[in-house]
Amino acid sequence: KLQFLYFIGNMLRLLPLIALGVHAAADPTTAAQQLVQRVVGNRASEFTVVITPASGNDHFTVRNGAGGKIELGGNTAGSVGAALNWYLKYFANCQVSWSGDNMNIPSPLPKVPNEVSITRPYKWGYYQNVCTVSYTMAFWEWDRWEREIDWMAMNGINLPLAFTGQEYVWTETFKEFGLTYDDLTPFFSGPAFFAWQRMGNIKGWGGPLPQDFVQARMNLQLQILQRMRDLGMTPVLPAFAGHIPEALTQKYNISYTRSPDWGGFSPQYGSVFYLDNTDPMFVQIGKTFIEKQTAVYGTDHMYNADQYNEMDPPSGDLTFIKDASAAMYNSMTAADPDAVWVMQGWLFVNSRQFWTNQRIEAYLGSVPNKNMLILDLFSDVDPIYQSTDSYFGKPYIWNMLHNFGGNVGLYGRIEIINTSPHEAKNTTVMGIGLTPEGTLQNYMIYDLMLENAWRSQPVDTTGWVKSYAQRRYGKNLPGTGQAWTLAATTVYNATAAAGWGVTKSVIEVRPALDMVHDGFMPTQLFYKPAIFVTAVKSLLSEANTLKNLATYQYDAVDWTRQALSNLMLELNVNHTSAFNANDQTTMAALAQSMTELLQDFETLLASNEHFLLGKWLADAQGWGKAAGNPAYYDWNARNQVTLWGPNGEISDYASKQWSGLVKDYYAPRWALFLDTCKDAAANGTPFPASTYSTQARALEQAWQHGTQTYPTTPTGDAVSIATNLMKKWFP
Repeated sequence: KLQFLYFIGNMLRLLPLIALGVHAAADPTTAAQQLVQRVVGNRASEFTVVITPASGNDHFTVRNGAGGKIELGGNTAGSVGAALNWYLKYFANCQVSWSGDNMNIPSPLPKVPNEVSITRPYKWGYYQNVCTVSYTMAFWEWDRWEREIDWMAMNGINLPLAFTGQEYVWTETFKEFGLTYDDLTPFFSGPAFFAWQRMGNIKGWGGPLPQDFVQARMNLQLQILQRMRDLGMTPVLPAFAGHIPEALTQKYNISYTRSPDWGGFSPQYGSVFYLDNTDPMFVQIGKTFIEKQTAVYGTDHMYNADQYNEMDPPSGDLTFIKDASAAMYNSMTAADPDAVWVMQGWLFVNSRQFWTNQRIEAYLGSVPNKNMLILDLFSDVDPIYQSTDSYFGKPYIWNMLHNFGGNVGLYGRIEIINTSPHEAKNTTVMGIGLTPEGTLQNYMIYDLMLENAWRSQPVDTTGWVKSYAQRRYGKNLPGTGQAWTLAATTVYNATAAAGWGVTKSVIEVRPALDMVHDGFMPTQLFYKPAIFVTAVKSLLSEANTLKNLATYQYDAVDWTRQALSNLMLELNVNHTSAFNANDQTTMAALAQSMTELLQDFETLLASNEHFLLGKWLADAQGWGKAAGNPAYYDWNARNQVTLWGPNGEISDYASKQWSGLVKDYYAPRWALFLDTCKDAAANGTPFPASTYSTQARALEQAWQHGTQTYPTTPTGDAVSIATNLMKKWFP
């Protein structure tokens, strides 16, 4: 009787959530028409859409339709979006991108000489790293999400991560185990740090999380999921990975361990409580979470959970490892027998010494092949599938990670991503994906990577790059064509020997002597900077023709930014040599040049909307205006891109080359460093590293807790500023 009453009580609590959250997907034809309308506006009437169901992989068609219209076909509304994108790119010379749009669609619409019919070679097109939701999307509202979801559809993404709003589900889940929201406040992080709290790396940092934000994010997730499903996508939702609030350990006699401290965080914010996988409550919590989530958000049976992100298991015993993954899987299937565990394979890259093939095989072996999908997260650099016999038979997705922390340096491995995904075709690969920690940079390399989802063989990169330049600007011009050709042989031609991640600028990290290094987040260049300078000058040679185009304005700033960043590295190297030789005259001249370059760098970045700190902070503050606490969100946003922790635990990891940050954060640090070097040289003493570190931290903390406001709109003529700075610094 008590069990029956408990069941009825649970159902009564779930009824309002069921009514609130779950809706059927829209009619695909209507959804496709609405997508076309959102993308091309008043030109939508010149297109027709046709939904052509298929039993196999997604496909699309582009052909001339009746009445002079262009007919876009596909098996889902999203596939119709891919057809539209293909037409815009390859027939109308247009582009929709993260970094500006070129939507000067010719009138009348260009005809299609021969029908295009493409079926993707693999089932899935995956998108997002679990960190992307924090480094890029932390403060997005619906209008920005709507654009991104349309972009996903247009680029063949049908398996997107959908992690927004899960704190609402955690709140409802732990309620069932007697915990209040106050019990969860030491557990939940702030909104800028959700990714790492969800993976059990940290707890509480950036909190306490306002409860109204949890509700607002739940509402946003409903919109996100509705649109994804309307477009025929299969959203990947979260699942329980074992990380629990401390209050649960105080309320129940359960078995648990504490995670290793991650990133240097103290036990106050690290040492997360982890429920032992053999404890019966593990499956109970996992089951309850998916039940609560399904009631609000529905389910497509795909769940992501990462037990050991950048943290080794407490035991290397094969039985322990196998039981750990079995508990994960069982907690999913207890609520959803059709559950598929979508697992990031980063743990196997990050801790190669622990994750031997024997342990990997044991960990994966608890889950049936059909119920697991592994994201080979870093296929572009360190493809684990190659050394594990395709994950011992498990299906996986070939991914380009490319970016760490949302850094914006120009970088790509064009030849590797053009060929390597196709070399995996005889393995258990089931898809092509993007897994950057942060997006909104290096769009060319992402555009090429995404086309792999629709291609069965490599392209001619020389021709493809030229066509990219043509659709980026809508015209085939000699200067832009040469510029992108040179870029493809320099910044976008990293080889397997190059470092991990985009090139980090010395401007955005705490200054030091001799800042050149390779490896992770390298500052060392893998190309000849003089050739790239030629590329920038070639790009800017077409300024008279293209200066009013958003894509061109962005590239003028972005490429000039990279050229100046490279020069700053050279100046730092020379300054280090002068300091070591106690050549104070040369030091003074170089210090003056670096100071002036930083001022020019700020002016350049301020001229384009994509390089403004003010937009990041304003987006964050927007979440707190209704409740009167915008300063809380502002502080979260500031900390992530600077100190990343209470005491700079992973300082400058998520640094950005943004106007505002350069002027008020990076430039003062450089001034302190250069003055410290000057005084040490004058006194004939070694560089006072400890004193300098203390003084630099004081500057950093002061800005972190500051209240300065920053512009959200650009200042100045971006193309003219870029042109003048290139003439000044590279005559």
